[in-house]
Amino acid sequence: MRERVVFYLSRMVTEQIGRGEDYQAIKRSICILITDYVQIPENQSYRNCYRLHDRQTNSEFTDLLEVNTLELPKLPPEEDGTALCDWLGFLNARKEEELMRIAEKDPELKKAVS
Repeated sequence: MRERVVFYLSRMVTEQIGRGEDYQAIKRSICILITDYVQIPENQSYRNCYRLHDRQTNSEFTDLLEVNTLELPKLPPEEDGTALCDWLGFLNARKEEELMRIAEKDPELKKAVS
């Protein structure tokens, strides 16, 4: 999956401009990968954000490429109070009661249930 993400993210960048066009026209490309399996076993966080940076100085090379992973199996048993956690809980709901409980927290979530 990691290779697939890199391939499609690279394609998103290269399709933005044609031969002879200005590289300054390239817009930021962001991949959001939501999985129902653990993609990043080396980290326990349900959300990870990757960019191009130097590992020694942690200075960023560019913000034009970004990969965000959201792993449903890593959601905490108790919500962490963030809208992101609520939305992922909404996507991960297995029973209607659970879905309705989550939807009551936010008008946008409630709208999504309707």
